[in-house]
Amino acid sequence: AVKLDIPTYYKVIKKPMDMSTMWKKLDVGEYPNTTKFFEDFKLMMRNCFVFNLSSTPVNQAGIDLQRLFDEKWKHLPPLRDANRIASMEAQIESMHGNLMALKNKPAKAVHWPKEWYQGANRRFEGDHRTFVNQ
Repeated sequence: AVKLDIPTYYKVIKKPMDMSTMWKKLDVGEYPNTTKFFEDFKLMMRNCFVFNLSSTPVNQAGIDLQRLFDEKWKHLPPLRDANRIASMEAQIESMHGNLMALKNKPAKAVHWPKEWYQGANRRFEGDHRTFVNQ
């Protein structure tokens, strides 16, 4: 505001926001989700409309920018939250590790109760504990 020779800006606008600040926040990954980016843009536009009278070219440019942003925003595909994706990836890796451990674990012998395969009307047949009714 001082660079632009607008000394009263900070007296009127208590929470300033501008595109260069938003670019910097994007560059350093300061936006944890799309909602925070959206909120900063809306704050910037509110500041524009509060500070610049409706008859001024800056206010009109703000209206045009707001329309363009809203139109582009509503046509964006749903964006995924990075934390949620990272959490899902960690779960997948964990499941993969568990499956590999189970796969590499030696097979455990199954011990069937005698009453299942011994009896007057059953006999044991073959290597696979197949039971045949007699």
